[in-house]
Amino acid sequence: MLRQPAFGHRLKKLRTAQGLSQTALAGEGMSTGYLSRLESGARQPTDRAVGYLADRLGLEVADFEEPVTGSLAHALTLASSTGSADAIEALRAALAAEGHESAVLRWQALWLLARAARLQGDHAAERAHLGQLVALGDEVGLAELRVRGLTRLARCLRSLGEITPALDAAVAAHRLALGEDLGVEDRAAALLALVSVQAEAGQVPEARVHADELTALVEGRSDALWAEAMWTAAAVRVRQGDHTGAQHCLDQALERFSSQEDLVLWLRLRLAAGRLHLQKLPADPAQAQRCAEQAEAALTFVGTPALR
Repeated sequence: MLRQPAFGHRLKKLRTAQGLSQTALAGEGMSTGYLSRLESGARQPTDRAVGYLADRLGLEVADFEEPVTGSLAHALTLASSTGSADAIEALRAALAAEGHESAVLRWQALWLLARAARLQGDHAAERAHLGQLVALGDEVGLAELRVRGLTRLARCLRSLGEITPALDAAVAAHRLALGEDLGVEDRAAALLALVSVQAEAGQVPEARVHADELTALVEGRSDALWAEAMWTAAAVRVRQGDHTGAQHCLDQALERFSSQEDLVLWLRLRLAAGRLHLQKLPADPAQAQRCAEQAEAALTFVGTPALR
């Protein structure tokens, strides 16, 4: 049975999610004053009133029940703060039950669900979440959300081997980030995705141009974004056969990037440097071994089967 004040809170949430005023929702079959008292919890709803409001909102009567999992905002808070499997599952259930919530809240939920899927290596599930997320970004109309969704989708599609759609998403993200003059973080993230996809697609000269644009954009930094940019620039140079240039990029990252910033990235940079010492001519197995030993020391803290 629907009881106050929970019904009123839920009714107001569903009305505002559809962008309706009280007058628009009340229509000719209900006074605005009565609707206002329902939303405030001052009046207990009748079956007739509930049926009328459900019809006006295009919902089922059951949609007025608060989800068992709690509100989407509550589930988002838990998932953001803990990231546990239970919190992610609760978020998934709340999102399914709260399809009428604001687009921004649903975007945030899909972002967390996509990230959780990526960390589990489930790129197919990540892609499904990101497809919805990109559509929501277009609906919201915020350039930052659109760029972040397209950037993440491009990287996911690359992981799945779907290079052509990945390239389309990366190009769209880069153009939008430039056109909207977004901040360094969003522009750099779009460039990171674009360079990696272009290199994978065999567009190495184009990838080099964008890699140089990327390193110029983050010049003077020493954080994770800068380190990943240097690593990406090195990877493009390896594809061009420029092992000296690649080593110069990686040496800077190895020297300036702290393990306290991101231990996994710190470890992967050393693996990349070790591979490069074996690829270049003449190869340098001793330097490669030193890189591997440094990386091995970090495995105790962040080791995964892939890194091992």
